[in-house]
Amino acid sequence: MPEASSTATNLSPSNNNAETGMAAGHIKRGCDLLKRGDVRGAISEFRQATELDPKSSEAYGYMGRAYEELGQWDEAVQIYKQLVLLKPDDAKARYCLGTVYKNLCQWEEAVRSFEEALRLTSK
Repeated sequence: MPEASSTATNLSPSNNNAETGMAAGHIKRGCDLLKRGDVRGAISEFRQATELDPKSSEAYGYMGRAYEELGQWDEAVQIYKQLVLLKPDDAKARYCLGTVYKNLCQWEEAVRSFEEALRLTSK
C-alpha cells in the first residue's frame, strides 16, 4: 500500500502533466512504429500510453486500429468499448466499434453501434 505522501504526490497536477507528456511520447512512437509496419510494437507503445494516461482517447483509438490491422477483433472490441466510455458522444468511436462487431458477425451489436454513430452525427 502506498504511503499517504506518495499518494498525494501521484495526485498532484504537475505529476499528471508529466505523465500525460510521457504518454504523448509513447503515442508518437506508436504511430511511428505503425508507419513502419511494426503493429505489435505500436500496440505496446499505445498500451504504455494508456497506463500513464488512462483517459487518453487518442491512445485507445490508435490501439484499436492496430488490433484491427492484426485481425484481433476481440481485442479491438475491448479497446473501442473503452474509447466509447471515454468519449460517449464521439460518432467515430461508435463507428469503429460497429465495424469490429461487423467483422465478428455480431450483427445486432454492429447495427446498434452504427445507429448510434448516425444519431451522433446528425446532432
